[in-house]
Amino acid sequence: MMLRALRADPSPHEDNVVSAVTALSMGWPSHLFIAQKELTRELCALDGDLSQVNMDHVRKASDDARIAYYEDRAAEPPLNLDQDMLCRFLYDVEDASTNALGKVWKVVQRHLEDAGYAEDVTRKEYAAALIRKSVIHVGVGGSPDDQGRRYRVSVPSMLTWAKDHVRV
Repeated sequence: MMLRALRADPSPHEDNVVSAVTALSMGWPSHLFIAQKELTRELCALDGDLSQVNMDHVRKASDDARIAYYEDRAAEPPLNLDQDMLCRFLYDVEDASTNALGKVWKVVQRHLEDAGYAEDVTRKEYAAALIRKSVIHVGVGGSPDDQGRRYRVSVPSMLTWAKDHVRV
């Protein structure tokens, strides 16, 4: 276990800390890495005393790092034109249940036109940036009945970020 490898005192707090870090991961490997890194920083500052770990501090630092992870994806031109537009797009592409890039282009085009950016960037350029920065990808559908593959938001918790941090 990571805590023992760091020579942290495996006190009765271990199960609580492990559960908290697991929850912070939101089931996503990169979020687990972020949460572990923040816990490690806290443990280093406390000489490995697990009983002194402030999980609120770890949670806050982990949340901040996760938000920076999303914002890094959104900072790529042309995605950085309008963060609100990007977030509205995330919801629409998730709702669209489409497996055709052409349908994604139509959703992108509508958002570019609604926000007044249709003259600044093509739908293909915007869609290419969405895929290049892994904002969307072709993935297996969410239900057992959905046997096809469809475009969806790559990091499911990014939708929560969109709702919590941007006017959607």
